Amino acid sequence: MALSFKTTNQSITARDGFLLDAILFEPEKPRACIQINSATGVRKEFYKNFAEYLAGQGYAVLIFDYRGIGKSRPRSLRGFAAELHEWGKNDMAAVLDWMDALYPRLKKYFIGHSAGGQQIGFMDNYDKVSKAISVSSSTGYWKWLSSPYKYFTLLVWHVLVPCTVSVLGYVPSSWFGLGEDLPKGVAKEWRSWCLRQNYFGNFLGETTPNFFASIKIPIHFIYPTDDNIATERSVASLRGFYTGAQTSVERVDPDDYGLRKIGHFGFFSRSAKDTLWPKVVHFFEGLS
Repeated sequence: MALSFKTTNQSITARDGFLLDAILFEPEKPRACIQINSATGVRKEFYKNFAEYLAGQGYAVLIFDYRGIGKSRPRSLRGFAAELHEWGKNDMAAVLDWMDALYPRLKKYFIGHSAGGQQIGFMDNYDKVSKAISVSSSTGYWKWLSSPYKYFTLLVWHVLVPCTVSVLGYVPSSWFGLGEDLPKGVAKEWRSWCLRQNYFGNFLGETTPNFFASIKIPIHFIYPTDDNIATERSVASLRGFYTGAQTSVERVDPDDYGLRKIGHFGFFSRSAKDTLWPKVVHFFEGLS
């Protein structure tokens, strides 16, 4: 039986003072805290049903919008300064500090979706996290994506991003059904990573922080067999950055769970509530 919980809107100050919009799902006596770190260009509300499920299992759960996304977006993205690695360095880190201040005695767990599972290594407070699950998280090197999808990404990186950034000063992803609009700096940094085989590895310790080797926690990677982005090779590539962590990988086939498809986003669909979502609880509670 699911536990009752309260839902409150929150405003969290990022490391550099930027205000982030968040929602906290809070049972009366939570057994641990879960921070959900979104995929690129995805609003926090996408994870609302999943967060409610976890709160019903007894966790205090926080979802939030990165700077430039959803309700953490300024009125205009033109001229708005933000880079992709800041989502980990300044936003995810600040949200974790906020949760730790609220519940200092409880364990902190991470669930990262796509890019949200890449950036723990950009956080100087990574040691506050006890366990992490990365769902459909991988490096985004274009050649390692599935065909023909990878050729579409070349069009995005070589035509859509340069042209819209030059003309508009941001990337209007929503015009093309590609998620939330992206700030110029976020899109440009993402592009520079995805066009390199070593992804952000070329920039670690230079333009981005690098705490990856220091992370020692259990990290479980879950990715579907029908994911165009998180493929076997690209997931293994991201896993390779966490050299000190206790990593494990699970590949899920939609047919095995009675699902028509999962893809890059379907893990968080309500259709996966009874089949895939319990995996999260089992991992955090040491039942798997």
